Parts: sequence; C-alpha cells; structure tokens
Amino acid sequence: MSQGQLGDEDGMRDEPARDTSPSTNEIFDALTAAQRRYVLHYLAGSEVVTLGELAEWVAKRCESDPERTAIMLHHGHLPMLTEVGLVDYDPATRTVEARPELSAAAPFLTLDADR
Repeated sequence: MSQGQLGDEDGMRDEPARDTSPSTNEIFDALTAAQRRYVLHYLAGSEVVTLGELAEWVAKRCESDPERTAIMLHHGHLPMLTEVGLVDYDPATRTVEARPELSAAAPFLTLDADR
C-alpha cells in the first residue's frame, strides 16, 4: 500500500511526513495530556528509544501499569505526536525519536519542569 492510504497490520494510518513546523495550537493540543508531556521531556534528552523503555518511564511518573501505558502510547499518544510533527514513531520496530521540531515545544515544556 502506498503512503497516505489506510495502513499497516497495526491498524494505523501510513501518513506522509509533515513539511511544516507544528502550529502553536497543535503544540498546545499535544501538551494537554500529561503522558505526552512526559514523552516529550524524555525524548528531549534521548536518541532513539524503544516503546517499552518509554512506557516504563512514563508509567512510573503516572503511577500506571507499564503494559497499559505502552498500549495507550502505541495507539493514541505517539500517533498524535507524530501527526503534529514532534516525534517519529515507527510502529513496526516500536521505536520513537524526537524530531527537530520538538524544539518548538521546549519553551512550554520548561513551564512543566517538575516532570
């Protein structure tokens, strides 16, 4: 299947890469969920990480089960952050990395520095 069509075995859409930076509204929408803020804090200081590693870290901060957190990240939070253009998530390899556009969210993340 080509990019932009309904997608892979995970039921996720294959979308073409964004060619613009996220808008302020998109960044604010992305930051509304604590789990997404935790993801962005973690990725700001990391290279490529696995979904499992990220889920463990986020789960500790949310006082949640790592397996449940991984499911929520995989199906909801990471696709949303990918769509906005802040991260790249590969569901096939279950790896996540920050995009250069994450720097656009940095000023807002500093307001949430206790994470």
